[in-house]
Amino acid sequence: MSLKFPADCLERYEPLEVIGTGGFGVVYRARDLRLERHVAIKLLHEETLRQPGQLERFLQEARSTYQISHKNIIKLLDFGFSAGAPWIVYELIEGHSLAGELSRGPLEIDRALGAIHDVALGLSASHSMGILHRDIKPENILVTEDAFKIIDFGIAKWISGSGVRTEHGFVLGTPAYMAPEQVLGQPPSESFDIYSLGISLFELLAGRVPFISENPTLVIKQHLDGVMPRPSEFNPAIPAVVDELVLRIAATRVNDRIPTAAAVAPLFM
Repeated sequence: MSLKFPADCLERYEPLEVIGTGGFGVVYRARDLRLERHVAIKLLHEETLRQPGQLERFLQEARSTYQISHKNIIKLLDFGFSAGAPWIVYELIEGHSLAGELSRGPLEIDRALGAIHDVALGLSASHSMGILHRDIKPENILVTEDAFKIIDFGIAKWISGSGVRTEHGFVLGTPAYMAPEQVLGQPPSESFDIYSLGISLFELLAGRVPFISENPTLVIKQHLDGVMPRPSEFNPAIPAVVDELVLRIAATRVNDRIPTAAAVAPLFM
């Protein structure tokens, strides 16, 4: 896939090396020519920009992240959009994702709980601004020396007001972590992110998500109709009290779920 580095971005930043890549685009380590610091620059592939909705999602990421200032959310430093090529500059985090840690197996219980505590604090700040993330998962949680940080607000949505639009009722998110009411297209609420947070905690403890299938439709159906297993079914070292906590955060029925991120965070102190 091809990628065009915008001229106005090159006036301010010197690309140094690629530090992340995927179907959407590329993340570069770069040098800020004005402040003499290293940053991360995210750009989209030209092919991605031609896909319906992708540019809007990228712009949504910039708008959403810019609104929030919190130690557990990646900091947006700069943004530009010229000649049809947008770019976002983030603080450079020398770390890795929680998904990378999971590749080696379940996390220690205290580390898993500490990660969810930090993410809940970040979500509480985001929700207080009226912004939902809608794709909380270990891949979107970066690990630093002193904190866990939420990244990728690409499909974020304001709780009331406009956000990323979809066509033909298509629901954005990652099926393995999506709340039943999100799948059903119900009005956006904090409960979307709370459920995803619970599924993420389940995965950190058990080393896997509760429902697995190569068919995304079947995974969605299991979230809608299935009985949520306990993490201890896959990791016997997990105590019953932690099992219960996971099931309260990832309760299938909204009324049974812990209602807010602000209420979740103190449970992990």
